[in-house]
Amino acid sequence: MKENLASVMDSSVYEDEEKVRLSTVRDEQLAKVEGLQQSLNDMRQKLRCIISVNDSFTTNKLTDQIGTSSGDKEEK
Repeated sequence: MKENLASVMDSSVYEDEEKVRLSTVRDEQLAKVEGLQQSLNDMRQKLRCIISVNDSFTTNKLTDQIGTSSGDKEEK
C-alpha cells in the first residue's frame, strides 16, 4: 500500500513539474511570437514610409518633367 502511495505521489510530483516546465516553455514561445509580431509591424511601418517617400519623389519628378516639356513647347 505504501509503495502504491509513493508511486502515485512521485507520479503527481512529476506531472506538476512537467506542467510547470511546459508552461514556462509556452510563455517563452509566446514572448518570441510577440517580439516577432512587433518586428513585423515595425517593418511594415518602415515600408509604408519608404513607399510614401517613393511615391512623392516619383510624383515630383513627373511634375517636373511635365513642367519642363510644357515650358519647352511654350517657348517654341
